[in-house]
Amino acid sequence: MAKISNYLLSKHIEKCKISLKAFEEREIPDLKDDFKEEAEKILYEANNFLNSIDAFNYSDFDDFNSKAEKFNDELNRILETFYIKEPDELYTYNRFIEYFHYDKTMFNDENDEIDINDLHTLDEYFDCNTNGVALNNMGSYQYAIDKYSKAIDLIDYYALAYYNRGLSRSNLGFFKKAIKDYDKAIELSKNYKDAYYNRGFAKNNAGLHKEAIEDYNKVIELDNKNIDAYNNRRVSKNYLQLFDEAMKDFNKILELEPNNYCAYSNRGNSKNDLGLYKEAIEDYNKAIEINPNYSDAYYNRGNSKKELGLFKEAIEDYDNAIKWKPMI
Repeated sequence: MAKISNYLLSKHIEKCKISLKAFEEREIPDLKDDFKEEAEKILYEANNFLNSIDAFNYSDFDDFNSKAEKFNDELNRILETFYIKEPDELYTYNRFIEYFHYDKTMFNDENDEIDINDLHTLDEYFDCNTNGVALNNMGSYQYAIDKYSKAIDLIDYYALAYYNRGLSRSNLGFFKKAIKDYDKAIELSKNYKDAYYNRGFAKNNAGLHKEAIEDYNKVIELDNKNIDAYNNRRVSKNYLQLFDEAMKDFNKILELEPNNYCAYSNRGNSKNDLGLYKEAIEDYNKAIEINPNYSDAYYNRGNSKKELGLFKEAIEDYDNAIKWKPMI
Protein backbone atom coordinates (compact mmCIF):
# COMPACT_ATOMS: atom_id res chain seq x y z
CA MET A 1 0.00 0.00 0.00
CA ALA A 2 1.39 3.44 -0.96
CA LYS A 3 2.31 6.08 1.57
CA ILE A 4 0.83 9.56 1.55
CA SER A 5 4.37 10.98 1.21
CA ASN A 6 4.83 9.11 -2.08
CA TYR A 7 1.47 10.25 -3.40
CA LEU A 8 2.38 13.84 -2.49
CA LEU A 9 5.78 13.48 -4.16
CA SER A 10 4.07 12.31 -7.37
CA LYS A 11 1.93 15.45 -7.29
CA HIS A 12 4.96 17.59 -6.50
CA ILE A 13 6.86 16.17 -9.48
CA GLU A 14 3.91 17.02 -11.73
CA LYS A 15 4.05 20.60 -10.40
CA CYS A 16 7.82 20.75 -10.95
CA LYS A 17 7.44 19.71 -14.58
CA ILE A 18 4.80 22.39 -15.12
CA SER A 19 7.07 24.96 -13.43
CA LEU A 20 10.05 23.97 -15.59
CA LYS A 21 7.89 24.32 -18.70
CA ALA A 22 6.70 27.75 -17.56
CA PHE A 23 10.31 28.74 -16.81
CA GLU A 24 11.32 27.65 -20.31
CA GLU A 25 8.54 29.70 -21.89
CA ARG A 26 8.89 32.76 -19.62
CA GLU A 27 12.62 33.16 -19.02
CA ILE A 28 14.56 31.38 -21.79
CA PRO A 29 13.48 33.69 -24.66
CA ASP A 30 14.93 36.72 -22.83
CA LEU A 31 18.35 35.13 -22.31
CA LYS A 32 21.16 35.53 -24.81
CA ASP A 33 23.97 33.42 -26.21
CA ASP A 34 25.76 31.31 -23.61
CA PHE A 35 23.16 32.05 -20.91
CA LYS A 36 20.39 30.50 -23.02
CA GLU A 37 22.47 27.46 -23.97
CA GLU A 38 23.46 26.78 -20.36
CA ALA A 39 19.90 27.21 -19.07
CA GLU A 40 18.53 24.83 -21.70
CA LYS A 41 21.10 22.22 -20.66
CA ILE A 42 20.06 22.52 -16.99
CA LEU A 43 16.36 22.27 -17.88
CA TYR A 44 17.09 19.12 -19.90
CA GLU A 45 18.97 17.56 -16.96
CA ALA A 46 16.26 18.60 -14.48
CA ASN A 47 13.50 17.04 -16.58
CA ASN A 48 15.53 13.84 -16.99
CA PHE A 49 15.96 13.72 -13.21
CA LEU A 50 12.21 14.11 -12.61
CA ASN A 51 11.34 11.53 -15.26
CA SER A 52 13.72 9.01 -13.68
CA ILE A 53 11.86 8.98 -10.35
CA ASP A 54 9.34 6.28 -9.50
CA ALA A 55 7.45 8.44 -7.00
CA PHE A 56 5.43 5.64 -5.40
CA ASN A 57 8.58 3.66 -4.58
CA TYR A 58 10.83 6.59 -3.63
CA SER A 59 12.08 7.27 -0.12
CA ASP A 60 15.15 9.54 -0.15
CA PHE A 61 13.42 12.93 -0.02
CA ASP A 62 16.53 14.66 1.29
CA ASP A 63 18.43 13.48 -1.79
CA PHE A 64 15.58 14.76 -3.97
CA ASN A 65 15.81 18.21 -2.37
CA SER A 66 19.59 18.22 -2.61
CA LYS A 67 19.40 17.65 -6.37
CA ALA A 68 16.42 19.98 -6.78
CA GLU A 69 18.22 22.80 -4.97
CA LYS A 70 21.25 22.26 -7.21
CA PHE A 71 19.08 22.85 -10.27
CA ASN A 72 17.48 25.85 -8.55
CA ASP A 73 20.83 27.36 -7.68
CA GLU A 74 22.15 26.88 -11.21
CA LEU A 75 19.09 28.49 -12.79
CA ASN A 76 19.13 31.35 -10.28
CA ARG A 77 22.83 31.94 -10.93
CA ILE A 78 22.20 32.23 -14.67
CA LEU A 79 19.28 34.62 -14.18
CA GLU A 80 21.06 36.80 -11.66
CA THR A 81 24.28 36.98 -13.69
CA PHE A 82 22.39 37.78 -16.88
CA TYR A 83 20.15 40.42 -15.38
CA ILE A 84 23.04 42.11 -13.61
CA LYS A 85 24.60 42.51 -17.05
CA GLU A 86 21.25 43.64 -18.48
CA PRO A 87 20.05 46.13 -15.82
CA ASP A 88 17.05 47.32 -17.81
CA GLU A 89 15.60 43.82 -17.47
CA LEU A 90 16.32 43.43 -13.75
CA TYR A 91 12.68 43.73 -12.78
CA THR A 92 11.84 40.44 -14.52
CA TYR A 93 14.23 38.37 -12.37
CA ASN A 94 12.49 35.97 -9.98
CA ARG A 95 14.03 33.26 -7.84
CA PHE A 96 13.02 29.78 -8.92
CA ILE A 97 13.70 27.74 -5.78
CA GLU A 98 10.22 28.06 -4.30
CA TYR A 99 8.74 26.00 -7.13
CA PHE A 100 11.07 23.01 -6.96
CA HIS A 101 11.69 22.28 -3.28
CA TYR A 102 9.58 19.47 -1.77
CA ASP A 103 8.48 20.73 1.64
CA LYS A 104 7.52 17.60 3.54
CA THR A 105 6.82 19.71 6.66
CA MET A 106 3.33 20.33 5.19
CA PHE A 107 2.13 17.00 6.53
CA ASN A 108 2.47 15.30 9.89
CA ASP A 109 1.08 12.03 8.58
CA GLU A 110 3.35 11.66 5.55
CA ASN A 111 4.20 8.05 6.46
CA ASP A 112 0.58 6.98 6.79
CA GLU A 113 -0.55 4.49 4.19
CA ILE A 114 -3.39 5.35 1.84
CA ASP A 115 -6.02 3.08 0.37
CA ILE A 116 -6.54 3.08 -3.37
CA ASN A 117 -10.17 4.02 -2.68
CA ASP A 118 -8.98 7.35 -1.22
CA LEU A 119 -7.16 8.40 -4.38
CA HIS A 120 -10.24 9.89 -6.08
CA THR A 121 -10.85 12.26 -3.16
CA LEU A 122 -7.14 13.08 -2.95
CA ASP A 123 -7.00 13.81 -6.67
CA GLU A 124 -10.03 16.10 -6.39
CA TYR A 125 -8.47 17.81 -3.35
CA PHE A 126 -5.22 18.50 -5.18
CA ASP A 127 -7.03 19.56 -8.35
CA CYS A 128 -8.84 22.21 -6.29
CA ASN A 129 -5.51 23.32 -4.84
CA THR A 130 -3.81 23.42 -8.24
CA ASN A 131 -6.67 25.44 -9.75
CA GLY A 132 -6.56 27.75 -6.72
CA VAL A 133 -2.84 28.34 -7.21
CA ALA A 134 -3.40 29.14 -10.90
CA LEU A 135 -6.18 31.60 -10.04
CA ASN A 136 -4.08 33.18 -7.30
CA ASN A 137 -1.18 33.66 -9.72
CA MET A 138 -3.58 35.36 -12.16
CA GLY A 139 -4.69 37.77 -9.43
CA SER A 140 -8.15 36.20 -9.07
CA TYR A 141 -7.77 35.90 -5.32
CA GLN A 142 -11.43 35.47 -4.34
CA TYR A 143 -11.94 32.72 -6.92
CA ALA A 144 -8.78 31.07 -5.58
CA ILE A 145 -10.19 31.26 -2.04
CA ASP A 146 -13.35 29.52 -3.27
CA LYS A 147 -11.25 26.67 -4.71
CA TYR A 148 -9.26 26.27 -1.49
CA SER A 149 -12.48 26.29 0.55
CA LYS A 150 -13.83 23.50 -1.66
CA ALA A 151 -10.63 21.53 -1.05
CA ILE A 152 -11.08 21.99 2.70
CA ASP A 153 -14.66 20.74 2.41
CA LEU A 154 -13.27 17.58 0.80
CA ILE A 155 -10.43 17.02 3.31
CA ASP A 156 -10.25 19.24 6.39
CA TYR A 157 -7.26 17.57 8.06
CA TYR A 158 -4.52 18.56 5.57
CA ALA A 159 -2.66 21.82 6.03
CA LEU A 160 -2.04 22.70 2.38
CA ALA A 161 -5.42 24.22 1.45
CA TYR A 162 -5.53 26.29 4.66
CA TYR A 163 -2.04 27.56 3.90
CA ASN A 164 -2.89 28.45 0.30
CA ARG A 165 -6.13 30.14 1.32
CA GLY A 166 -4.09 32.20 3.77
CA LEU A 167 -1.86 33.36 0.91
CA SER A 168 -4.84 34.51 -1.16
CA ARG A 169 -6.47 36.25 1.80
CA SER A 170 -3.18 37.97 2.52
CA ASN A 171 -3.02 39.11 -1.12
CA LEU A 172 -6.43 40.73 -0.61
CA GLY A 173 -5.20 42.45 2.54
CA PHE A 174 -7.34 40.27 4.82
CA PHE A 175 -4.45 39.68 7.19
CA LYS A 176 -6.42 38.62 10.27
CA LYS A 177 -8.31 35.99 8.27
CA ALA A 178 -5.02 34.89 6.70
CA ILE A 179 -3.50 34.48 10.17
CA LYS A 180 -6.37 32.19 11.18
CA ASP A 181 -5.72 30.01 8.13
CA TYR A 182 -2.00 29.83 8.93
CA ASP A 183 -2.89 29.00 12.55
CA LYS A 184 -4.92 26.04 11.31
CA ALA A 185 -2.19 24.91 8.93
CA ILE A 186 0.35 24.96 11.77
CA GLU A 187 -2.08 23.17 14.10
CA LEU A 188 -2.26 20.38 11.52
CA SER A 189 1.46 20.39 10.75
CA LYS A 190 3.48 21.85 13.59
CA ASN A 191 6.74 22.21 11.61
CA TYR A 192 5.19 23.74 8.48
CA LYS A 193 7.98 26.21 7.75
CA ASP A 194 6.26 28.20 4.99
CA ALA A 195 3.16 28.64 7.15
CA TYR A 196 5.24 30.17 9.94
CA TYR A 197 7.01 32.42 7.44
CA ASN A 198 3.85 33.74 5.82
CA ARG A 199 2.06 34.06 9.15
CA GLY A 200 4.94 36.28 10.20
CA PHE A 201 4.44 38.34 7.04
CA ALA A 202 0.71 38.70 7.74
CA LYS A 203 1.37 39.64 11.39
CA ASN A 204 3.83 42.29 10.28
CA ASN A 205 1.20 43.80 8.02
CA ALA A 206 -1.34 43.63 10.86
CA GLY A 207 1.05 45.55 13.11
CA LEU A 208 1.84 42.50 15.28
CA HIS A 209 5.60 42.89 15.01
CA LYS A 210 6.61 41.05 18.20
CA GLU A 211 4.50 38.05 17.20
CA ALA A 212 5.93 38.22 13.67
CA ILE A 213 9.44 37.97 15.10
CA GLU A 214 8.42 34.81 16.97
CA ASP A 215 7.27 33.24 13.70
CA TYR A 216 10.48 34.17 11.91
CA ASN A 217 12.43 32.73 14.85
CA LYS A 218 10.62 29.44 14.26
CA VAL A 219 11.43 29.50 10.55
CA ILE A 220 15.10 30.05 11.37
CA GLU A 221 14.98 27.25 13.94
CA LEU A 222 13.73 24.94 11.17
CA ASP A 223 16.03 26.37 8.49
CA ASN A 224 18.94 28.44 9.77
CA LYS A 225 19.96 29.43 6.23
CA ASN A 226 16.63 31.01 5.31
CA ILE A 227 17.70 34.45 4.11
CA ASP A 228 14.14 35.73 3.62
CA ALA A 229 13.33 34.94 7.26
CA TYR A 230 16.35 36.89 8.49
CA ASN A 231 15.43 39.80 6.23
CA ASN A 232 11.78 39.94 7.31
CA ARG A 233 12.73 39.56 10.96
CA ARG A 234 15.01 42.53 10.44
CA VAL A 235 12.04 44.53 9.12
CA SER A 236 9.99 43.62 12.20
CA LYS A 237 12.84 44.64 14.50
CA ASN A 238 13.14 47.99 12.72
CA TYR A 239 9.42 48.64 13.33
CA LEU A 240 10.11 48.07 17.02
CA GLN A 241 13.20 50.33 16.82
CA LEU A 242 15.49 47.41 17.69
CA PHE A 243 18.08 48.73 15.28
CA ASP A 244 21.12 46.96 16.73
CA GLU A 245 19.28 43.64 16.66
CA ALA A 246 18.16 44.29 13.09
CA MET A 247 21.78 44.91 12.10
CA LYS A 248 22.66 41.42 13.35
CA ASP A 249 20.18 39.96 10.87
CA PHE A 250 21.81 41.91 8.04
CA ASN A 251 25.18 40.56 9.14
CA LYS A 252 23.82 37.00 9.10
CA ILE A 253 22.41 37.45 5.59
CA LEU A 254 25.80 38.63 4.34
CA GLU A 255 27.52 35.75 6.12
CA LEU A 256 25.26 33.36 4.18
CA GLU A 257 25.41 35.31 0.89
CA PRO A 258 28.58 37.43 0.73
CA ASN A 259 27.66 38.73 -2.74
CA ASN A 260 24.14 39.84 -1.86
CA TYR A 261 24.43 43.42 -3.10
CA CYS A 262 20.83 44.24 -2.11
CA ALA A 263 21.64 43.32 1.50
CA TYR A 264 24.70 45.56 1.50
CA SER A 265 22.63 48.43 0.10
CA ASN A 266 19.81 47.88 2.61
CA ARG A 267 22.25 47.66 5.51
CA GLY A 268 23.69 50.92 4.23
CA ASN A 269 20.19 52.41 4.39
CA SER A 270 19.86 51.36 8.03
CA LYS A 271 23.24 52.87 8.89
CA ASN A 272 22.30 56.06 7.04
CA ASP A 273 19.07 56.29 9.07
CA LEU A 274 21.17 55.98 12.24
CA GLY A 275 23.41 58.85 11.07
CA LEU A 276 26.35 56.50 10.40
CA TYR A 277 27.00 58.05 6.99
CA LYS A 278 30.61 56.91 6.53
CA GLU A 279 29.74 53.33 7.42
CA ALA A 280 26.72 53.50 5.13
CA ILE A 281 28.94 54.63 2.25
CA GLU A 282 31.18 51.59 2.81
CA ASP A 283 28.17 49.31 2.38
CA TYR A 284 27.02 51.14 -0.75
CA ASN A 285 30.58 50.86 -2.11
CA LYS A 286 30.45 47.11 -1.63
CA ALA A 287 27.03 46.83 -3.30
CA ILE A 288 28.31 48.78 -6.32
CA GLU A 289 31.50 46.70 -6.42
CA ILE A 290 29.37 43.55 -6.76
CA ASN A 291 26.85 45.11 -9.17
CA PRO A 292 28.16 48.28 -10.86
CA ASN A 293 24.75 48.85 -12.46
CA TYR A 294 22.75 48.96 -9.22
CA SER A 295 21.12 52.39 -9.38
CA ASP A 296 19.61 52.33 -5.86
CA ALA A 297 23.06 52.02 -4.30
CA TYR A 298 24.33 55.04 -6.25
CA TYR A 299 21.29 57.07 -5.25
CA ASN A 300 21.53 56.18 -1.57
CA ARG A 301 25.28 56.70 -1.50
CA GLY A 302 24.64 60.13 -2.95
CA ASN A 303 22.28 60.85 -0.05
CA SER A 304 24.90 59.84 2.51
CA LYS A 305 27.58 61.92 0.80
CA LYS A 306 25.22 64.91 0.73
CA GLU A 307 24.81 64.58 4.51
CA LEU A 308 28.61 64.73 4.84
CA GLY A 309 28.80 67.84 2.65
CA LEU A 310 30.41 65.96 -0.25
CA PHE A 311 28.14 67.62 -2.78
CA LYS A 312 30.26 67.12 -5.90
CA GLU A 313 30.61 63.39 -5.22
CA ALA A 314 26.91 63.17 -4.38
CA ILE A 315 26.02 64.68 -7.77
CA GLU A 316 28.22 62.10 -9.51
CA ASP A 317 26.32 59.34 -7.71
CA TYR A 318 22.96 60.83 -8.64
CA ASP A 319 24.13 60.99 -12.29
CA ASN A 320 25.00 57.28 -12.17
CA ALA A 321 21.67 56.47 -10.54
CA ILE A 322 19.87 58.22 -13.41
CA LYS A 323 22.10 56.47 -15.94
CA TRP A 324 21.09 53.01 -14.73
CA LYS A 325 17.49 53.85 -13.86
CA PRO A 326 16.36 56.84 -15.96
CA MET A 327 12.99 57.07 -14.16
CA ILE A 328 14.57 57.57 -10.69
